[in-house]
Amino acid sequence: MNYGLEFDSPILETILNEHQALAADISDNADVLKVFREYLRVGYYPYFKEEIRSFSQKLGEATNLAIEVDIALYEDLNALTVRNMKKLIYVLSQSVPFTPNISKLSKKLEIPRNTILKILDLLDRAGVLALLRSHTQGVSYLQKPEKIYLQNPNLMFLLSDNRPEAGSVRETFFLNQLQVRHSVTTSRFADFMVDDTWTFEVGGPGKTREQIRGIPNAYIAADGIEEGSGNKIPLWLFGFLY
Repeated sequence: MNYGLEFDSPILETILNEHQALAADISDNADVLKVFREYLRVGYYPYFKEEIRSFSQKLGEATNLAIEVDIALYEDLNALTVRNMKKLIYVLSQSVPFTPNISKLSKKLEIPRNTILKILDLLDRAGVLALLRSHTQGVSYLQKPEKIYLQNPNLMFLLSDNRPEAGSVRETFFLNQLQVRHSVTTSRFADFMVDDTWTFEVGGPGKTREQIRGIPNAYIAADGIEEGSGNKIPLWLFGFLY
């Protein structure tokens, strides 16, 4: 949108099998690493086109609107539940991805356990959080997620008191992009399992294949590289899935 460039949206199998050619074509037309860094901070929501200096303000207002109006009216929530929702978002935003201990959260925030699980489900459906589970079939909101992420990296830069940790931003981006058209769950061996078929480990440019050695259909999604090789694929390329 920002640079007037158009590219096809390949399916995941094409990225896995032809990523070198795809990355080379895109890299020839754009400074992909620079643009990717911009996207992670301010590129997810289209109003970055209006006025970049007010992007954080607009995103903050939109997030508050989603919580105080959209969710509250749709679910007929009282003011206390809305306040609890904001408290929970703040706690989670300081340490995402967050491995939840619902009992500890319940004590810390003085909110009943089932209320926390309900709030997490609402925030997931509203696009504020992304809940990562061990499976996606027959899931009830009463089953706690394995990990909790903010829904996209822009929210991390908005809500974190400090600059978000690079590894967390990478994982958040990968989950955000893949879950649109695929089932993403936890993996026993790496960061993510996609469609119960492909295993992905997400990392920086120096990430080695050691952790996924011997695992079938396993890949590295590596940040900080324009082009990959073998089963090491540029992280930014997964942003072209849709």
